[in-house]
Amino acid sequence: MKIDKTSTQLVKIYTRPNWAKCDKNIYTSTLKQELECESRGKESSVEERIKLLEKSIHKAGKKSIPKYRQLKSLKTVGKGIWNRKISEASRDSKNAHTLWKRKINSHQNADTEKINLTSKKRKLRQLQRQAYASKKEKFINDIMQASQKDSKTFHKLVKQQRSKHDTNTDILYIGNKAFEGEKILSAWQTHFETLGTPNFDENIFDLERLELAKLQNKIIPELDIQNKEITKATPTEIESAIRKLNTGKASDENGIVSEHYIHAIDVITDEITDIINQIFEELDVPQSQKNGILTPVLKKKKDKTIPGNYRGIVVTIFSKVFETIIKDRLEPELFPSQNTLQRGFTEGASSLFTAFIVSETTMLYKFLKIVLELLTLDAEKAFDTVFDTVTHEIMLNKMFHDGIRGDMWVLLKNIYTNMTLQVKWGDQTTQHVNIQQGIRQGAKLSTLLYKRYNNTILNSITGSHLGAKIGTICVASPTCADDIALLGEPQDIQAMLNIIEFHTKRDMVKINPEKSEVLCTSKGKNYQQKAYTLGEKQINRVDKLKHLGITRNVKSKVNTDERLKTGRQTIYALLGSGLHARTGMCPLVLYKIWKTYVVPRYLYGLEVQICTKADIYIRAGKTTEENI
Repeated sequence: MKIDKTSTQLVKIYTRPNWAKCDKNIYTSTLKQELECESRGKESSVEERIKLLEKSIHKAGKKSIPKYRQLKSLKTVGKGIWNRKISEASRDSKNAHTLWKRKINSHQNADTEKINLTSKKRKLRQLQRQAYASKKEKFINDIMQASQKDSKTFHKLVKQQRSKHDTNTDILYIGNKAFEGEKILSAWQTHFETLGTPNFDENIFDLERLELAKLQNKIIPELDIQNKEITKATPTEIESAIRKLNTGKASDENGIVSEHYIHAIDVITDEITDIINQIFEELDVPQSQKNGILTPVLKKKKDKTIPGNYRGIVVTIFSKVFETIIKDRLEPELFPSQNTLQRGFTEGASSLFTAFIVSETTMLYKFLKIVLELLTLDAEKAFDTVFDTVTHEIMLNKMFHDGIRGDMWVLLKNIYTNMTLQVKWGDQTTQHVNIQQGIRQGAKLSTLLYKRYNNTILNSITGSHLGAKIGTICVASPTCADDIALLGEPQDIQAMLNIIEFHTKRDMVKINPEKSEVLCTSKGKNYQQKAYTLGEKQINRVDKLKHLGITRNVKSKVNTDERLKTGRQTIYALLGSGLHARTGMCPLVLYKIWKTYVVPRYLYGLEVQICTKADIYIRAGKTTEENI
């Protein structure tokens, strides 16, 4: 039986507010008036006050933005060039064709009608060409004005020449079981229930740590002598948090986008400050901020029939502001105890810092002729789907022992109690799914909490004095978020793997040995290849591996062929969009695209690798320039 995997059902959505046409004065004045009318409700609960705030925002939006949040069906409209003039010309052309056809069918002279039809068609094509030219000119201007860091415009350019594949599917597979048609919602329900429920299999995890964490977490609120109260939020903090919101993102389940807050920052700051301070006093986060509606988005080049290949964000705009305030207060307390080899999600650091440590260590060990192994670990589900396998009880217990005490700890526990989500697929949603483990993708606190969760592993490796060293500095486990690498001599690598296995079992985190790889970056003297195991499974030994986007090989040389291939693929992807001089864009625009989009992809990671002059200039730069 042949199964059609693509859905042809039209999906209805609310249009995104056009903020370019928003009358800011009307928006802010209306919102201010609505909030003043609702100010009498300050005795209300937090949940009611948030609903009133969102209701006032939508009222102001309707008055100030044309066609505010109208319901429409998603359908193709010819590259978005259709306008009123083209519509009228198309109608005139159809009418002219009808008159000409009528004369032909009645065997009458239709020369006049034929001339009129030709004229109408010519007018229609002229308007279409003008619309295309106007759209192209506007886009070229946007390219020229884009800065080197503005990749959004250039990604849009690439997408223009690519066909839009339908990512909807009418069948999902969980294991060997297929869910089709109306049962597809059951598949999503089952998938996220499995993700959100901890695995208490004693053959996989050591549950002693979990039971101890549960016991301690029960008595912590009663025995916490310090009883630290949370300092009230200030309007300055709220304003700073709102300005950190990213624009151009999808709306949350209540139809609110970050622009709603940003364009009325002077009006809503005081109201949000009062609401957040009420949460700090009551230590009770409303259930609406723990719920979320998730729309699965297929990850790049993944099978759309596998639920694990989708990602999504389930947090509201208000919760982003709220969690930003908490994160900004926790980071100064936790940063001093963060392992120095953790460079992910750290202010003033990037993934290249971690890659630089790997390169420098390799150079040193080659110079000293000492054997050095590089082993990369794959943490299952960490930041790869909606939730990773962080257990809430253990996470909260770790935060307490890291120094988070009093009301702040109680508030964190409340945030991660009774979390639920619903999955939206087409026009339908699943029932509420209880989430007992994991941190939400897109939530401001997620990165901080995950770093604290695996901080124990990094500290144990550092404290063991195993692994590679530069002088007296331990560089055994350079890490970027969930990407952990091990550096060391063969006799140390297996011992470090045993430490990781011990802690991952206690913390109920899975490391996938089949996707983990080991590479010898410095063979030294009398090198003998060794096998390493994690649990009972052997780590794959390879001749090259990719770590943080940089390919490492046994000779520790820059793979210039791969860099050239990446550059060529980037150019080929842009050819259909006009990256050519004959019928494409002008040379000035081509140079702008080449400089800001193609060159950085050629050179990514080279600053932390060992490069010769020939590698950089002759093979990468000169050859490409000659070809162009």
